[in-house]
Amino acid sequence: MSIPKKQYLLVGHLKSRLLDPTIDLINRTTDIFVECLPFKHGRKIAGFIFEIRHRNTREVT
Repeated sequence: MSIPKKQYLLVGHLKSRLLDPTIDLINRTTDIFVECLPFKHGRKIAGFIFEIRHRNTREVT
């Protein structure tokens, strides 16, 4: 991903402005469920773990 170094100085900005809206759109419009969990090294967030699952599309009547 090509993001300038000073574009997202805080991890919270990256998550709230880029990751959360994108994940929400994927979860609402596809049959895939995506969850983003922070990977911490001590108190600092070192990265993100993405859990991607196929959503069951069968409807129960």
